[in-house]
Amino acid sequence: MSNLAEPPASSTRIEGPRGRLIRAWRSERPLCVGVGLAGALGLSLGFLPLLGGPGYETSVVAGLLLPALTANAEALRAVSKSLQNSRLRNEGGAGEPAEPFSRPRDSLNLRALDVVGHGLWSGALIWLAFVLLNSLHGLRLGWCEPGSDLELMLLGPGFGALAGGAWGGVVGLWLRRRIRRRLHAGVAVKPRSLRILTLAAALALPLASIGVSVLRFVTSPMVFAYDPFVGYFSGSIYDTVINAEGLLTYRLGTLATLGALACAAFHLELGPQGRLYWSWRGRPGVVLLGVATLLVSVGITASGPALGHYYTTSDIKHELGGEYSYGRCDLAYDASLPRPLMIATARDCDAHVHQLEAFFGAPGPERVTAFFFANGQQKQRLMGAMNVYIAKPWRREVYLQAQGYPHPVLGHELAHVVTGAYAKGPFKVPGRMWGVFANPGLIEGAAVAAAPDEDADLTLQQWARAMQDLQLLPPLERVFHLGFLGENSSTAYTVAGAFVEWFRTVQGKDALRRWYGGESLEAISGKDLAALEQDWLGSLQQVSVPPAAMGVAKARFDRPAVFGRHCPHTVDRLLQRARALASNDPSGSLKACSELLALEPENLGARLAKAKATAAKGDLDDARKQYRAIADDQRLSTSQRAMGLEELADLELSQGSLEAAKKTYGEVLEATVGEDRLRSVELRRDMHDPRARSAMVALLIGSENQQRDWIDAAGQLGRWAAEEPDNGLPEYLLGRNLHGNGRFDLAEPRLLAASKKRIDNARSRAENWRTLLFVACARGDIPVAQRAFAAYAKEPGVPPARLIGVTHFAERCGASK
Repeated sequence: MSNLAEPPASSTRIEGPRGRLIRAWRSERPLCVGVGLAGALGLSLGFLPLLGGPGYETSVVAGLLLPALTANAEALRAVSKSLQNSRLRNEGGAGEPAEPFSRPRDSLNLRALDVVGHGLWSGALIWLAFVLLNSLHGLRLGWCEPGSDLELMLLGPGFGALAGGAWGGVVGLWLRRRIRRRLHAGVAVKPRSLRILTLAAALALPLASIGVSVLRFVTSPMVFAYDPFVGYFSGSIYDTVINAEGLLTYRLGTLATLGALACAAFHLELGPQGRLYWSWRGRPGVVLLGVATLLVSVGITASGPALGHYYTTSDIKHELGGEYSYGRCDLAYDASLPRPLMIATARDCDAHVHQLEAFFGAPGPERVTAFFFANGQQKQRLMGAMNVYIAKPWRREVYLQAQGYPHPVLGHELAHVVTGAYAKGPFKVPGRMWGVFANPGLIEGAAVAAAPDEDADLTLQQWARAMQDLQLLPPLERVFHLGFLGENSSTAYTVAGAFVEWFRTVQGKDALRRWYGGESLEAISGKDLAALEQDWLGSLQQVSVPPAAMGVAKARFDRPAVFGRHCPHTVDRLLQRARALASNDPSGSLKACSELLALEPENLGARLAKAKATAAKGDLDDARKQYRAIADDQRLSTSQRAMGLEELADLELSQGSLEAAKKTYGEVLEATVGEDRLRSVELRRDMHDPRARSAMVALLIGSENQQRDWIDAAGQLGRWAAEEPDNGLPEYLLGRNLHGNGRFDLAEPRLLAASKKRIDNARSRAENWRTLLFVACARGDIPVAQRAFAAYAKEPGVPPARLIGVTHFAERCGASK
């Protein structure tokens, strides 16, 4: 078998330049193909608006593709070189070509460091090809944030491609060892089988790494992930404000791991007969460096929760600190939240579960856990979603930030958990392959139908009819498949909820549970989705919609989905900053607005924030012009133009221009729908008394730099109430804001006092009863709650949708009996 061993250097045949070039191309062909594919991917993906240049979504896609591509290319290269070497030996030619950048040496052994080093080089080339060609779209569409975007691309898929290349080198070394051993033993090597093995081995670690993230997703509240190959994944597609602060320390761990691997490879050699040798190089410093980097890698991995890389359920509960159980609900909440608020929320949670079970006509889980975070920032840091609420039905858990009482979306998220009792598969959701390929339209539609917005001014069917008249209603075939994710969230959720609500009304509770459990619509109803859609669309013709609601519907539903936006993360982050700084730091707000408008020149939120910051700087005339430009912009819907008018009227009222403000508020009322907004506008329009006007400005507008001051407003409202003992309006305003601040004990006497006095504004009078119902239920004062609900139900002019929502709440509280 000596003829299969590595031939000595002296036996190599003389080869011309052309032969060496062909041999070099054959050995490096996998890398060249990998670089070409990476460049083609970067160029082609950039035609999607969301991937048009470096950014978060581009980094995620590149993190999924480039490391696997690099590992595969590097492993295939090793196979190609080894097979080429075997052919050369059979021809009596040269041995396996040396690795690029390797030092000339007499030994026929192959140094592991040369292989791993080439893998890192391959990863860098493949990443660079992707970034360079994808960046052309950034030049075409406009860069979002060049510095931070390139940093994210480097720390995410950049390091991921290096890790993929290093792993490909390890796989290649293992394959070379396998080939050499088989050749030394005289066993034939089958190239096709070897390439299949190569692909499987190259993808094994990237897929296993993703599997670890999936395991954490399944076994903990986390939806975000830090991955050695992908980089950072935020977890929620609807959350456009992301937080990747832990990526830097995570990549220090990746760098330490690669360093430890390189130090180990420095001392390893592969012999011509397939044996792996440990070779002492006489460099103790390299050994110490390898040990140090290994310890750093292990230390960073072990310190994951402290560094924000991952959290377990116990980690999150420990940081939150608060616990309370009532009925079938267990609450884990931030200890800074008022305990009376959490006690009331726990009772409402338990009542929600019973109400949802009645809606679906079957029992849900025995117990439910609700996590309540202090704010969106804390929630994003600990489990990954900032502005998006999350439920995990298979864990019987929901994750929300505190948002007053009653919580506006607690019922919606609990509906996901309750319906999980009727769904199959590991995730307890409907869809193909036992819910692995989920049906988001049915998941969200069932939750929206079972727990609609209790503050809504229109019913689900009214919103759907408005979309139908505006020709914005998407086909159900798209909504009840993954196309759901391609719609803007308001449209997708509303349409899915409206259809599911209609389906339950027509087909019954049992039919809805069977559909959710995986049965086909044909088996349940005898009709497919298209036929049912026609029946539903016909029923919408019987639904009436207030004319003023059409402008609101257009503004709400005629928007692109996140996948159709360019730079959504940058735009939304800048808008958040502009709004936050508009009163305290108008110069900073104006700077953020300028950056935002350079990306989205017609962004309404930025235009409004810019005008507000201009007013806060003292340039009132310019602010008036900006507000008037929004109000006169015919490209906007009626309700959007009314937003500019309302801000203009607020400015006039705060400056004492009463007649101008009153006239403008009147224009706003003609274009506005929604009880809360109409009530607020009416109150500001009708403030003729100087004391009342001063209190209203402090409470709703802001007396200085257009910044609201609750303490100042509370003092003025108290003096107003004392000077007008028969007027219930100041008492109502005090009580409502105390309720919003979680002070139920102080709010109830104010609201009770207001209910016994005169409140001229009909909407405010109704809202006083509604708020009193909430406060009394929070305190467990059921007799007062029953009286408040009965009085609210008798108030004239209450919209049907709002009355339905209040009735649902009263049923949970026990106030409707």
